[in-house]
Amino acid sequence: MKDMEVHNSEILENGGLKMNRSSKVGIIIALCLGLGAGATAGYLFGESDDIEVLDLTSPPGIEISADTPLRDQIFISDDETIIPYEQEDPINVSLEEINSLNIIINDNDCREDFINNVCAELDRDGIKYTFTRNCENIDVDNAVVITLDQQYMAGPATVVFAPLQNGRIGNSDALALAAQRAFYEKGFLVDGVACGQMGFRENDNGTISERIPTDTESAIGTDKNTSFVTISFGTQNTHAGLTASSIEGMLTRYYSFITSGYDNDDLVYCVEDGEDYSDIAEKLDTTGTALYKYNGSPDESILLTGDALINPAAANIREFNKHVPTNLYIDKTLWSK
Repeated sequence: MKDMEVHNSEILENGGLKMNRSSKVGIIIALCLGLGAGATAGYLFGESDDIEVLDLTSPPGIEISADTPLRDQIFISDDETIIPYEQEDPINVSLEEINSLNIIINDNDCREDFINNVCAELDRDGIKYTFTRNCENIDVDNAVVITLDQQYMAGPATVVFAPLQNGRIGNSDALALAAQRAFYEKGFLVDGVACGQMGFRENDNGTISERIPTDTESAIGTDKNTSFVTISFGTQNTHAGLTASSIEGMLTRYYSFITSGYDNDDLVYCVEDGEDYSDIAEKLDTTGTALYKYNGSPDESILLTGDALINPAAANIREFNKHVPTNLYIDKTLWSK
């Protein structure tokens, strides 16, 4: 099979996993710094008779003695988990579950060193995938096709492309929203989700729209239960490590979504010729006002054929929520990049 190779890296080969431990040391240190900075400085720089012993007053109804463990003095139970402010419980997915997705990494004219380094990072982290170039052999049923592109645009921006054709089989809308969130988290300048690339095509009624399918969408049959996304980087985006981390975060969010029983009907909707917000809102079981406000439109009348509208229902799906972190795990050990 031309330009195809299967990567089946050893999961723990070369290490490189980062551990997330629920340590309370940082909180203890913060408390001590806040209460005893003067005393701490004295002990650090030598003994002094001028060190003042602080009087730690316990809260009403709670007695603290010299024998009380420091952990109990800050009132944290043994089984309590500390969650950062405004963060929810993480989305936990195993590497084995990710590797069950039949992943295809498709190189669409990326720089050779960039795509090679991205693949090396994925290999190191144990991600199993099939590699191909220029959309060869991606018309595969029940697969997840991730196309990386560096030729479509220049500069620092990044665009995520969802399907142009509404109602395609598969979970491509969810994959696109998961990609948008994951790449944004890693600092990419994501310009949002688009349906198809800029171009010209004649519609059935003879009108011309300014959107055409991506090469990836064109190469996958409409009868295939395949999820696909194209991620187009500007030429200034060459950080392979962050790209690989974003792909892993995207797959984690995507797997959690497809196994959580959510309704995937038109999470990203491509505006068809002659439609207005009310027409689309009826299809998406929402209101025109909610639809245009959620998508940041300044006016309910501004809508063009080929525009991408995100269903307001996505706001209630935690896999696309910016406050929900993700973790891959191996042998019950949580890690993230």
